[in-house]
Amino acid sequence: MKRNFGACFLCLVLVGLLFSPSSGQTADEVLKKMLEAQGGPEALRSVKDLTITGSIELVLQGLNGDLTVYKKEPDKRRTDLVVMGMTITQCYDGKIAWWTNPQTGNMEEVSGEQAADLKRQALPMTANLEPAKYGLSFVLKKKESLEGKEYLVLEQTYSDGLRVMLFVDPETHFIHKMKSKIHAAGAEFDNK
Repeated sequence: MKRNFGACFLCLVLVGLLFSPSSGQTADEVLKKMLEAQGGPEALRSVKDLTITGSIELVLQGLNGDLTVYKKEPDKRRTDLVVMGMTITQCYDGKIAWWTNPQTGNMEEVSGEQAADLKRQALPMTANLEPAKYGLSFVLKKKESLEGKEYLVLEQTYSDGLRVMLFVDPETHFIHKMKSKIHAAGAEFDNK
């Protein structure tokens, strides 16, 4: 009787390991390690504004440009994209989303999916500390290999249904890559 119980228990443990997405880790545990890798809750709460600069390649258009993102807590964000000497600005000021129309050069209020996207981008940097408060949820998916390295995959879902796949380095717990679908010009694209 003890052998049968032991064998059944061992089988259950092995089946659990086979179907567990990431060696028994949960989405909450991976998220907590990600937040700790970023300095922890107190460090995140201490950041009041942030500026990110970089370059961007618009492959479909064959263009390269410079990108600057300004973030002011709790819910303001501005993105300036400079392409071919022209600056395109997108902004969410906590209430209204607007952008610089590249065809007219005029600032215009935006609505619909574009406004929802800008509002999402303006969420506080501490939103992942209290995901339910901001309508966020996380599910741990099975590991995926990118460029020969295996990553933890967290699926982040926003209150409006947008899903973003976060590829998390299992050693450092920094996000290596983000992947989602975006809507632009009436079409859907993969944002990799």
